[in-house]
Amino acid sequence: MRTMTELKKTLIIGAEFTILDSHRAETIGQVRRVNYANTQGIYTVAATKSDTSIYEPNSGKGSYIEWRSAKYWRFKEDNVVALYNSAEEQNRDTLVIEFRIQGKKV
Repeated sequence: MRTMTELKKTLIIGAEFTILDSHRAETIGQVRRVNYANTQGIYTVAATKSDTSIYEPNSGKGSYIEWRSAKYWRFKEDNVVALYNSAEEQNRDTLVIEFRIQGKKV
């Protein structure tokens, strides 16, 4: 995973990823599945319905991740991707979510 284009082509309906780090600590370790995708972003739900606390936001579509411009994203090794809320300062304080995409060959 090296570009926004590749990320958007990979995170289609049914794709799964594991949250490695997040500003919402309760989601770390959770496996998420893309439930809906369009040109503005993706909606994700828990891959298993055992965690219903964050399964049903946004009228059942799930939690939303916006496709911000590439400068807000960092592409790391082993299919790890991180989104920050700042393009200039990318650190633990500005991290929105970091996840590993499952099943994608590098």
